[in-house]
Amino acid sequence: PNQLVERGGLYYLVNSQNPYSGKLTEVHSNDQIKIMVSLKDGLKEGEEIKYFSNGAILSKTFYINNKKNNLFLIIFYIIEVFSD
Repeated sequence: PNQLVERGGLYYLVNSQNPYSGKLTEVHSNDQIKIMVSLKDGLKEGEEIKYFSNGAILSKTFYINNKKNNLFLIIFYIIEVFSD
């Protein structure tokens, strides 16, 4: 897997000078996913999901340009709940 480092608030591949775009995934010691988030130009962009070590969702946060935007997340949940 690709190794990422954070420098100056941006994520980079190790030994790269270009900010990383793609998925960032961290895992617990039992190999269950711990955090999953998309990065665009080194910044968090889109939904970040954090998980307990048993795989259950701990939290969801939505980012636009590396800034939390929970208003969008609340609207998303309302639409998701009422569309079922």
